[in-house]
Order: sequence, then C-alpha cells, then structure tokens
Amino acid sequence: MEGCLANLLKYLLFGSNFIIFVIGCVVLGLGIYALVDGASLVNLVNESGAGDDINITAFTSAAYIFIVVAVFVVILTFFGCCGAIKESKCMLGTYFTLILVMFIVMIVGAVLGYSTSMTTLETALYKTQDKYKDNSISPDCGNCTDQQKAVTKAWDEVQSSLKCCGAFLNGTVAAGNYRNSWKESGAYPVQVLAKTYVVPASCCDHFEKDSDKESCRLDPRSTTYNVTGCFDKLDQTFQDNKSTFLITGVVIMVIMFLNMLFAFAMCTMAN
Repeated sequence: MEGCLANLLKYLLFGSNFIIFVIGCVVLGLGIYALVDGASLVNLVNESGAGDDINITAFTSAAYIFIVVAVFVVILTFFGCCGAIKESKCMLGTYFTLILVMFIVMIVGAVLGYSTSMTTLETALYKTQDKYKDNSISPDCGNCTDQQKAVTKAWDEVQSSLKCCGAFLNGTVAAGNYRNSWKESGAYPVQVLAKTYVVPASCCDHFEKDSDKESCRLDPRSTTYNVTGCFDKLDQTFQDNKSTFLITGVVIMVIMFLNMLFAFAMCTMAN
C-alpha cells in the first residue's frame, strides 16, 4: 500500500490507537475507583430495602462494563497498531470488528449509568438513616441487629471518605430553611450528658482537632464547618462535571468512529 493518503491513514490509525490506549487506562482507573470507593454506598442502598424498587446492580454494572471495556482496549490497540504498521488485512479486519463491538458496549454502558436515578439514590440513603446506631454513643451496640450494624458501618465509611453528612444537610438556620436528614429520619438529635449532637461522629472525622469534631457535631452547618449532605455532594459533583463528561464521551465516540473508517479504508487498500 503506497501513496501519501495510504501513509496518512496508517499513521493516523497508529496515533489514534495510542490516544485510545491512554483513555482506556483512565477509564480502567475510574472504574476500579468507583467499585472500591462506592462499595459502602452500594451497601447502604442494599440495606435500605430499595432493591425492591430498583435493580441495585445498576450501580455497579456500569463500573464493571467500563473496566471490561478498558481491558478490551489493550487488545484493541494491539490489533490497531500492528495492523496499521504491518498493513495486515486480517489484523485490520479484526480491529474493525472489535472496535465496532466496543462502540456498542460503551453506548450501552453510558445509557445504563445515566438511567440510574439520583432521586432513587436519595430515597435509598434516607431510608437507612433510622437504622443507624452511633458507635460513639453506644460502643458495644449490644441490642443492635445485623442490619443496624451493617448500616452503621456503611454510613460511617461513606461519610468519612466523602467528607459529607447524611442524605442531605443544607440550607441555613438564619434563613429558616435548614434541613438535616439525620433529624428528619428520627435518628438525631441525641442527648449525651449536657450536649445535644445533631449528626454522627463520622460526619466530622475529617477535622483534626477533637474540639472541632465535637463542635461540628453540635452545629455542622456553621460557617466554620459547613458540612454538606452526601446526596447533595454527589449531585453537585455530577453537575459541576457534566459538560466534561459529555465532551469526553463525544470525543471518544468520534475517535472510535474515525478509526473504524480508517481501518475499513486500509483493508480495502491493503494488498
């Protein structure tokens, strides 16, 4: 296969495959992070009983799909790079088939991830809060059920790792619109000696001083601590990065589509 056009297609295909390889590594890392860091969140949804209303596997299926796709990219880029350099019809044909499959799988994964309702997540988080048993108040938890222990552990892990508090914790006391899902669920406030704690200890774990941790539990929405609800934080993170997710997705899809065209063209031109 000779000529400027043929060489241009060859190096474009080789270069774009390297870009896809890098993107695949990023997707793999994000997928693993979602599974590891989101495990406690999934446990909360399971314990909430929301599984009767939704299929909880939707929360993890998207992450598994992205991980599988990322591993698939390694195989894909091998056939793309080698096929382009060697001008092999067999490799280029295999590459075209694989990237077409990957294209379809990524669309399915994106739709699956988007279809998971944030409203359902908020409900699932809220439904578990009345089962929470604060270990700082009852360290032995002698009368706790297995479900209460699981819920307590999951909530503590979520709140500590995400630096958030409850399903929601927003508004201001001065404006009269302060909302605390720990209070609304009935789990808080609680009296300990002469103090009234309005949130669990894990809401304030990220502060270094013990005095700050205690003061935070008494007034988490003060300007000093300004603790945010877990659902609010997740929703805000998604909203802040929505355009980035969209642009990244479009760029990936365009690159993949162009690579399919390049591979098909090289197949027809190869000897």
